[in-house]
Amino acid sequence: INAEYMGEDGDGQVPGAVYDVNFCGVERDEGRPNVSRVSVELETSREEYELEFENASQCWRFCELYGMMREDIWIWCPDLCNDQNKVRGVVTIEADKRLLGGEDLEENNEEDDVAHVSLNVTNVQSEKISIWVGHIHLVDSHIIKDAFSNIPPNQFDLYVVGITGLSEDQDSTLSQDNLIQSRLGEDYMVVIFVKLEQLALVVAIRRIMVQKLNHMETATHRQSTEEDSAMACIAALWFMESSFCFLYCKLPSKSLSIEDRDILLHSFLEELHVGHNYVDIAQQFHHTYIFGDMFYKNNLDDSLTSDLVMKQQYSKLMENDQLSIQQRDYGLLFDFAEAPISFPPINRFNSLYPSRILWKSLPHCKDLMECINYKAKASNSNKDESYYCIWSNYIALCYRPFLSTFGNHSITSRFNFDNLIISDWTGPKVSKPAIKLWSYFMDDMPPVESSSSSLEWDSSCLPTIQPLVSQREYLCTQHILVILMDLENGITLASSSIDLRFCHQQESEAFESTMVYGAKALGVIKGEIHWSEVEEYGNPEPEDDTQEEKNWY
Repeated sequence: INAEYMGEDGDGQVPGAVYDVNFCGVERDEGRPNVSRVSVELETSREEYELEFENASQCWRFCELYGMMREDIWIWCPDLCNDQNKVRGVVTIEADKRLLGGEDLEENNEEDDVAHVSLNVTNVQSEKISIWVGHIHLVDSHIIKDAFSNIPPNQFDLYVVGITGLSEDQDSTLSQDNLIQSRLGEDYMVVIFVKLEQLALVVAIRRIMVQKLNHMETATHRQSTEEDSAMACIAALWFMESSFCFLYCKLPSKSLSIEDRDILLHSFLEELHVGHNYVDIAQQFHHTYIFGDMFYKNNLDDSLTSDLVMKQQYSKLMENDQLSIQQRDYGLLFDFAEAPISFPPINRFNSLYPSRILWKSLPHCKDLMECINYKAKASNSNKDESYYCIWSNYIALCYRPFLSTFGNHSITSRFNFDNLIISDWTGPKVSKPAIKLWSYFMDDMPPVESSSSSLEWDSSCLPTIQPLVSQREYLCTQHILVILMDLENGITLASSSIDLRFCHQQESEAFESTMVYGAKALGVIKGEIHWSEVEEYGNPEPEDDTQEEKNWY
């Protein structure tokens, strides 16, 4: 909405002025109690506008409009649809009626010459959400409703449910997402459902929070082995300014070497593409989860295992767990973590803990995710389990979208790399190395080729990064991905994340980070990055009204 006056010079009006604001009030929709309808009238001497906003995206326009009137307010995700008890602050915006000018001003002697508009918004950078991630393995697909009883209704904001062991003739729509919908109740909505043969992944969220979902993607992957197939479903979503990726997988349960299982897990991370195709999923999302049936075994013999289980010494049991050993000693699923297991084995045969839930966060987001629970349950019937379920609960702080109301802000930010060096490279040979820089806050940039065959770049060839939003409060929540490419083969080899929390100081910041691809550490990247603020233009005395109008615009 453009609120500036575009009339001709000399007609008594002030160019670029917002003349009058009438806040008509808020109406609650009885059928949808969580939705607000806001009516606003903007009056000038010539035109009148009436606008209605019914959802979060339209609220942005509302705040952008009023942001043009005051230059000293920063707002994090204004949301008029929130419960009044959850509102953290009220912003009052003033519109001076004396900007009307001309004859109307002389005749208007009212004392009330300022219109006030109050917005229920928050200046808190993050919003806390609760997440339930669970896996249900069905041995008997006819007891699926009983297995779903392990999903606690109306306790979490986001539910991510993976189901394995579905029969081929089951109607997926009727049996999975509808059952989860009925289990959670009418206050929730299933937003993602993806199925691959006997595998299904379902995501549900509170209806009041659906408006904060920005984007969702899904993909599937199947890889055949000699005796069985490995399958995976993936769902990615953006909640406000935080991105989540959930990879749900099933590895063959029959005899398969540890190395082959490692290769299958890595293949899922390399072959499944959502979001940006040139960045693997373990690096581009703020939070990534891998869960499902992995069937890693324990190296202890049965007698010692039974003794540790009876004594409830699960930590000693996990010291000999194959998945834990591969992560600790061989770099499997680099930077992924698993909460301590404090529950008895869910499978008495073959694998003690066949199903697992792991997660990772980007370096600058590790403090924003906390696992608060990790549990499992098995339903036993004689020799075989009818089903078993494993789940974990998380609390995540999600960044709110940032809205700067500096309509005439002349300061812009710059990022410059002094140098970039990749060392200890263990990945494939790079024939024609190039670096690509990427972030959510910048335009897409072409790859920068190295001046030599070595993995080094200096400031002369590295581009200057100009963020689309320059406020340091916003930039401190962001990161830059450095992506190593081989231009000769046209492939991405690895990437690394650079934390930008140093943006409070205008000096070079040295960094060192791991280059990763497919959750495998392949090398180390070092360098220095410099952040600065630059004044784009000054505020000279306008030569005429036209120049003044250009400066304001």
